Amino acid sequence: MSRSKTKCIRFFKELGIDDVPLVGGKNASLGEMVQKLSEQGVRVPHGFAITAEAYRYMLDAADARRPLRAELDQLDPTDVTALARKGKRAREIVYGAGLPGDLTAEIIDAYRKLQEKYGEEVRHGLDKPEPRHGGEDHPPDPGARATGRTAAMSATIFHCCAAVVRYAQGALL
Repeated sequence: MSRSKTKCIRFFKELGIDDVPLVGGKNASLGEMVQKLSEQGVRVPHGFAITAEAYRYMLDAADARRPLRAELDQLDPTDVTALARKGKRAREIVYGAGLPGDLTAEIIDAYRKLQEKYGEEVRHGLDKPEPRHGGEDHPPDPGARATGRTAAMSATIFHCCAAVVRYAQGALL
């Protein structure tokens, strides 16, 4: 599957508050801080965001939108039991989608650029002392760890509370 030449990775220095639909509120805010506060001497961590386009591309490459949409049809945000069941199944679909090779390469390339500029202290936003998402071990290569965590991170939007909000906004797919 091929995708447009639009970048799936955006460095914080390229982002501002108008980019919330593209990269989410936290990433857009970090971009805004890098742009506005760094020049005033405030130390803001540099990094990159994986865009909503990358998420959609990942789903399309795995032909996962159809089963995801079928799972979420007639979602009732007031039925907590059904919501939990559907959310679990939606996360399984997204986890199973995996990352296309070109997207993986783009993520690793961005990670390496940060490492070259800032050294080994560069870490992925989901790095935690304790493993998450099923207790998997971290791969030894930080770039591989970053890409391995991207699908897991994408699937977190289907946890109950987040899914209800995104469903109400029409932003699940």
